[in-house]
Amino acid sequence: MTARDLVRYEYSTDWRNVIYDGLIKIKTKDMKLIPLHPNAVQKQLVEMIWGYEQSGKPVRIMIPKARQHGISTITEAIIYAKTAFQSNI
Repeated sequence: MTARDLVRYEYSTDWRNVIYDGLIKIKTKDMKLIPLHPNAVQKQLVEMIWGYEQSGKPVRIMIPKARQHGISTITEAIIYAKTAFQSNI
C-alpha cells in the first residue's frame, strides 16, 4: 500500500477530517487561496449530516437562506470531501 493509498483510506473512513484538517481551499473575496476553516454554523451542519449518516437515516435538511454564514461553501466542501477520497463514487 502506497502513502497515497494510506491517506485516501484515512480520509475515506471519516470525510469530516478532509474539512477539519484544512485540505479544502477556498478563494477569499480578494481572490487569495486559503484553507477552509469552518465557522460555528458550518461545523454544526457538518456534524448534523454526520449524525444522520451514522444513524443510517437519509440526510434531509432544509436551510432557510442565511447570508454570509457560508452554507453554500460548506455544502460544496462536503460534497467534495465525500467524493474525492471515496472509491467507486
